[in-house]
Amino acid sequence: MSFNDIKAAIIGNKIKAVKDLIKAHPGIVNIENEPARETPLYMASYLGHLDIVELLVESGAHINHKDARGGWTALNLAASQGHYHIVEFLIIEGANLNEKNNVGNTPLMLACLNNEGNNYLYIIGLLLDEGLDISVENDEGHNAMYYAERNGDPFVIQLLTNIEDARANRFTLEIVPVNKSRIPATAEDVINMEDVNITDFLAETPQNKIIKVGNSFYTLNTKEIRKHYLRQKHNNNYIYYPCRQTWPSRLVINKEDVYFDKPLFSASYLAGVLSDFVLLDEVQAMVESGNQYFEIFTNEFEDIIATASGHMFSVVTANAASANHCQPGKEAKILKMRMINIVEDTVEASIVKSLSKALSEEVGETKGEGEGEGKRRRRISKGISISKSKSKSKSKKSSITRRHGSIKRSTRRRSVNKKGTKRQIY
Repeated sequence: MSFNDIKAAIIGNKIKAVKDLIKAHPGIVNIENEPARETPLYMASYLGHLDIVELLVESGAHINHKDARGGWTALNLAASQGHYHIVEFLIIEGANLNEKNNVGNTPLMLACLNNEGNNYLYIIGLLLDEGLDISVENDEGHNAMYYAERNGDPFVIQLLTNIEDARANRFTLEIVPVNKSRIPATAEDVINMEDVNITDFLAETPQNKIIKVGNSFYTLNTKEIRKHYLRQKHNNNYIYYPCRQTWPSRLVINKEDVYFDKPLFSASYLAGVLSDFVLLDEVQAMVESGNQYFEIFTNEFEDIIATASGHMFSVVTANAASANHCQPGKEAKILKMRMINIVEDTVEASIVKSLSKALSEEVGETKGEGEGEGKRRRRISKGISISKSKSKSKSKKSSITRRHGSIKRSTRRRSVNKKGTKRQIY
């Protein structure tokens, strides 16, 4: 039994030969060549042979083994070569998502580094769904965002920004994909009553945002919103609360009569065509976000019987008096606000939807359970159906329903890395 025996079978993608070798010599699944210390799983992951990868792992291959030459794991290799289904399988089997190679690159960095022409989007989306720490840096001080920006990947930059926003604010807006073709060249500036070029407007400052309402687009400067409406001294004047009930014959309102855990903000300050409310948490998330496109949905809302303004409760006393709130006829709606990610196709749209769900769950877990040192979020199981059976590779493979459909990936070998240096493994 030698490394070369199983090496030849793996290179030829001869799964029956690999099975026969494992049956005759079970220890061969973790045999290493010298001096590189490469294993059969290492080779199969690099070459993109999914059936053999599944067979080796089910036969006891060490999933997080590193080679001696570059410090690469099977997941590092699969991510760098664009083998989506192998990345997916290794994650399910418990591969270390943050494992660095000898120059400090993680699977996410490697996928972002190689994402030319968006051919690694599925892998990037898959890794991001797992709740990775995207701020991790390699030995050169670069992180995933650096490589996305270097490659000029606006979609990946958008995804990474979504994650930064959600984790910084401990609150996240639901993210919806909008096709690039639906974004007009201009948006309406309601204050100055003129149309403004969207590209130029957004380039002026990150605090400029575009608000979509129905099929119309409006400009918004969040610095002005923060300055005039959201400062502490203004809160009581511009914040409202939903009432628990109306009071047709009373002017005095108790603090117990409103929902203080649900502060509201007038939507008219965001888009002058609106007259109802949005949640203050959503407004603050928008103001603090690095994203610049948002949408307010007038057809998705929560009815409220009346509202009470914050200034009514700004005094120390337990009650406040007003004839203008919590009265019959003061009904309103809480409209839904979402963040927009601009996409170019259905592939990007599916990744946005998956990430939005993952972030919502992550923020919910953080609020409910605290930080949780080293907690791993295994969301991939929500996107695919996995057989619990440890039976033969064929039956297990047929039981996996891939979230993004059947994607053919090239298994051709690459001999040149991004720095232009030769990298010949075998």
